[in-house]
Amino acid sequence: MARDFIVDGGEDKLSMKALIELLGAVTEKGRAFRFRASGISMIPFIKDRDIITISPIPSGRPVIGDVVAFILPETGRLAVHRIIDKKNHAYIIKGDNIPEPDGLVPSENVLGLVTAVERNSHRVLLGLGMERRVIAALARHDLLKWIRMPSLARKLIAMVLIKLQGAALYRKIAGKLGPEFSITQADGKDMEKVHEIWNPGGRLNSCKPDPLVKNYVAKIDSEIVGFVQRVTHPPNHHPYAGHWLFSLMVRVKARGMGIGESLCRHLIDVAREDGIEELLLLVYEDNSPAINLYRKLGFKLTKLPDLQSKLDEELLMTGRRRIIMYQRL
Repeated sequence: MARDFIVDGGEDKLSMKALIELLGAVTEKGRAFRFRASGISMIPFIKDRDIITISPIPSGRPVIGDVVAFILPETGRLAVHRIIDKKNHAYIIKGDNIPEPDGLVPSENVLGLVTAVERNSHRVLLGLGMERRVIAALARHDLLKWIRMPSLARKLIAMVLIKLQGAALYRKIAGKLGPEFSITQADGKDMEKVHEIWNPGGRLNSCKPDPLVKNYVAKIDSEIVGFVQRVTHPPNHHPYAGHWLFSLMVRVKARGMGIGESLCRHLIDVAREDGIEELLLLVYEDNSPAINLYRKLGFKLTKLPDLQSKLDEELLMTGRRRIIMYQRL
């Protein structure tokens, strides 16, 4: 596969005219063009020094919410901002972190579509997916001004995204159009990163392999976005004796893409290959999305009498009950 064109604005300093000409020439040939972003107009979704990928515009695009590279009509300069509305054959485009739009931009001024953003060698997931339409709507009504208050903005965006991820339509589309991910057994470095993501500031006891535990991670490019364990409790660990699906976690920004389901299916397949006949799991009874997922995977409700008293004690202490599910392999 031919290599994409990459320009580092900090090292290969092209003139604005040369950059526009090179971008246009590359995308016309159906190739992707990568360069380092400069400025703060798209914070928090694109930050200064992020590497962005501009791809040729596919059929039916761009649409409202897309981030595009375009030529500003008044100045002739190249900009990368978000489409917030459309008027006939022109677009209203605006930076996520600036109050005023760039004006009406003719469609012929749009050179390419932003298809990826990389920050510190990791892909940025939020801002280009299905949530882009919500972001555009917020920008259109000048509600993204809260981005100037970063912590509040992150909370607002997270709330909107979580609501979207709960919708069946979002999950269906995100599963098909979301970035590709891989699932592998975790090594020591992976476990250090898992600990950093889901237990920041906590104590990491050991990353040495444990014969009773198998860890699996889901990655988009090299970034860990999901995790699950298979934990085996020997007979002397009564009443937990058995093989357990444990610690299923998916980062908020990557939910709705089928990552949790794929992690579980991978764990189940490997367990079957290892000759395991039954898998067990514990889940909070008020966690309907998780229970629905486990039912989809073939798990059923069950009770272990000797464990039930411990779960009853847990309910009194925490106010939440966990229930047991199992699957015959």
